[in-house]
Amino acid sequence: PSPPPSPPPCNGGWVLVGVPINGQKAGDLFGTSVSLSADGSRLASGAPLHASGAGSARVFEKTGSVFDEWVQLGDDGADMDGDDGDGGGRMGAALALSSDGTTLIGGAPRYTLDTPASGKATVFYYEVR
Repeated sequence: PSPPPSPPPCNGGWVLVGVPINGQKAGDLFGTSVSLSADGSRLASGAPLHASGAGSARVFEKTGSVFDEWVQLGDDGADMDGDDGDGGGRMGAALALSSDGTTLIGGAPRYTLDTPASGKATVFYYEVR
């Protein structure tokens, strides 16, 4: 028998989508964890060392053409950080965004309440105002 036919050559390539998003401060480790909605219009990124180790999770939306900027949804309020009073929760060390981009779960593995570094996972829903 003859060998199977070779697949056609790939003429595609990777194209940068939007302008790259940078962390807010040196040493934040922004991009440690990332997640993308199913259609690629929203992305979440964690920065576990933001704010002296409290950490944060930020969500961005892509509007317009492939070359436009990503726009942050919401703000960096206390709900999206890992501040436990000791400033060491590390929110954003792990995160996942739902397929429709409206629900985010963020992990803060060093969050301390009654037990040192017991951690926490928090779910957020994006509500349009």
